Amino acid sequence: AQARTDGYPHDPTQDRSALFALYRYRPHTRFTGTVGARQEWLDGSAVPFTGSIGAEYRLKPWAALKAQAARVYRVPTFNDLYWNPGGNPALLPEDGYSGDLGILLRGTWKQFSARSEITWFNRTLDNWIIWLPGPAYWSPQNIMQVWSRGLESDSEIAWKAGSTTVKLGLMTNHVVSTNQVAKSRNDDSVDRQLIYVPMYSGNGRLAVARGRGSFTVHATYTGYRYTSTDNREYLEPYWLLNASASLRVVRQARWQADVFAHANNLLDTEYEVMLSRPMPLRNFQAGIRLHFDKPTTPRTKNP
Repeated sequence: AQARTDGYPHDPTQDRSALFALYRYRPHTRFTGTVGARQEWLDGSAVPFTGSIGAEYRLKPWAALKAQAARVYRVPTFNDLYWNPGGNPALLPEDGYSGDLGILLRGTWKQFSARSEITWFNRTLDNWIIWLPGPAYWSPQNIMQVWSRGLESDSEIAWKAGSTTVKLGLMTNHVVSTNQVAKSRNDDSVDRQLIYVPMYSGNGRLAVARGRGSFTVHATYTGYRYTSTDNREYLEPYWLLNASASLRVVRQARWQADVFAHANNLLDTEYEVMLSRPMPLRNFQAGIRLHFDKPTTPRTKNP
């Protein structure tokens, strides 16, 4: 990889190669196990060996348990190292472990189908890379050790009759990401939530599709986000409500055309994703989207 941009003080290069292997084991229909291994070389030097192990066990036709554990190693990106201003060439790679445990429920009943997955996760990373604001610009730094844990859920109910499909979905996140080791004697960031990482967030969606048309309503919630490492300053939570509609006006073998319209922030919410950077109020988009497809060539017995 080589980058050529005015954003870097020079044209950095990086040589990466890797060997990867994955083995899947399925002794019967209820159990599936996987083992993965990866060895990578960065600029000719071997990085730590990483791997993963996972399993899925089907308790019932409608319920399954899932688990996974992995060794994590991530080198800094070009932006982390060289972005001007702010890049930090002294950054260390992230190194740690992750694991998750979940349950998947799904089933069908006549015209209805339902799916719900709940996952508990736990990650511990040394030298976590985080961009922090400074007096003049943001710059990435390594945090000694970060412990990230929480619960995630993803659920959906669908109803289908003829050419009409209705889907109702909900996703929730509860994430606690804290610094575990102090860099100095008076480091107030220990056991505090990382900046700009909401502890609670989620979204809901309602989608209706019939024939060539579709309509979607999407609502999101973002909770408190701390803007200081000691968690004394924060941004207020906010709700966003968006809607979109599309209609396929042309449908040919090799190309299709859709007319679409988006309505963003219907509630006209005043909010900031980052401190002192207000986001747009109610706004709209409309346009035409073209799709070009290459038809597959029918297979024949002739060479």
